[in-house]
Amino acid sequence: MGVSVLGAVLAHQVSTKITDGLTRLGIDPAAYGEATGHIFLTSAGIAVVGVIASLFLTPTKLRGSVDL
Repeated sequence: MGVSVLGAVLAHQVSTKITDGLTRLGIDPAAYGEATGHIFLTSAGIAVVGVIASLFLTPTKLRGSVDL
């Protein structure tokens, strides 16, 4: 969850600075904002699939004793 929050802060800072720079150059900055949203949406989908897949994992006993 911390990585998500920090990623959101980073994306906001980067998008603000890129938007300002592109605006100064006379370029429409909308594409960057849309791409960032798609990246986070895709990442959320992958995370959900990972959590669901982990629910189907079964515990396996690797060893019953320690041989010295």
